[in-house]
Amino acid sequence: MTKEKRISIRGIVWLIIIVTCIIGLLGQAIKEGGYTEDIAPKLGSYYCQSHGKVNMPVFMVEFPDLKFDPDHLTKEEVEKKLFDKEDSKSFAYFEERSSYGRLSLSGKVYGYTTKHPETWYKNDEKNFEDLAMEVLSAFDKEIDYTKYDADKDGMIDAFTLNIAGSDDYWYGCQATWWSNPDFCVDGEKPSVYILNDAAPLEWNMTYYVQEMAHEFGHCMGLPDLYKYDVDDYEAMKGSAGTELMDEMTGDYSQFSKLILGWLKESNVLICDPAGKGIQKFVIKPSNDKGNCIIIPRKLKADLSDMVTDEYFLIQYDIPDGLMKDVNGIPKDGGIRIFHIEASVYNDEYGGQSFTYNGFSPHYDKNHKGKRIIRLVNDGEGYFNLNSVINDEIPGFAWYNKKGKEKEKTGLVLEVKELDGNRAEIVVTGM
Repeated sequence: MTKEKRISIRGIVWLIIIVTCIIGLLGQAIKEGGYTEDIAPKLGSYYCQSHGKVNMPVFMVEFPDLKFDPDHLTKEEVEKKLFDKEDSKSFAYFEERSSYGRLSLSGKVYGYTTKHPETWYKNDEKNFEDLAMEVLSAFDKEIDYTKYDADKDGMIDAFTLNIAGSDDYWYGCQATWWSNPDFCVDGEKPSVYILNDAAPLEWNMTYYVQEMAHEFGHCMGLPDLYKYDVDDYEAMKGSAGTELMDEMTGDYSQFSKLILGWLKESNVLICDPAGKGIQKFVIKPSNDKGNCIIIPRKLKADLSDMVTDEYFLIQYDIPDGLMKDVNGIPKDGGIRIFHIEASVYNDEYGGQSFTYNGFSPHYDKNHKGKRIIRLVNDGEGYFNLNSVINDEIPGFAWYNKKGKEKEKTGLVLEVKELDGNRAEIVVTGM
């Protein structure tokens, strides 16, 4: 064998070794770059998927005796307002931007007038399925409903009934199909759907889209965060308390996005609550690919066990992107801290539900006990540069056995840097 051939063979061997190493490193990076859908609780197979491509039909429903306002937008105009991804005010743009590109939403809008007067569809159970079955069946020849089942589980991912008029019976909500389990169209069964009572008028479309996004959050498995059956309904107050699943303003919080699987696990930073010395963390703004810091009450080996437990979640917001219209965010951004109690239990439908959401049998209906989310220093706005958070700050405490925020953390948090691009948080034990 000549010297040249030996060099050539040796070169090929080294090339194979290098390529193998690169493939191995890429595999490791892919594994380490997983998303939080793998660690989030399994909230029920009947929910709409929260990532990938989702297609949704929207039906603008009128009654023979109850019509939309004469100035209402046409179905073509509503479709553009909802699903035009180039329009920064559209529903599809909001969901894609909020999910950091993990969810791509599209859809088509149809118009329909019912067979019967409006009162014919009302019942004591507030069951909307008679109306829904009529609408879905009316378009069975026109619509291939299998196109609205992205994950091919035999269920329509989600659909919307936009109801004419202002009768409180047709209130804005997300409903789950239950009383007609054998009904299907094109072999697809309904699962979750939206009742949108917002008028499709030009001046009202911001609210219309907000309601769609809030109710679609439910379709993906997110609970209401606000308090039921009280006038003081907001779960969190002030500029730092905005959350789409609370009072329907701003963006979903990093907690909601963690649950939906929109954050990379590598961007969820874990603070050891019993750690000695100084722990430093740097996070990007919440509108930039998703970042947060979690301080668990108890450090656990499996991240999935921590996110369904009690912890503090720290996020950094700037007045940009989906948060640009939220009043009170400082120019260089601010820090807000959520107290999370995300324990789950096996519900009657075969999925998991949050133990302390408003519908749970474990929840204190007076709203004074454990809640799925609270805001540290509620109502006082964002923490700024040089802010110090310790056991003297209202809400920065663990729950005691009676469900009160009374047990000290023994931690001190300091906001060391805020420049609009990054935030540095330093954590020390007291």
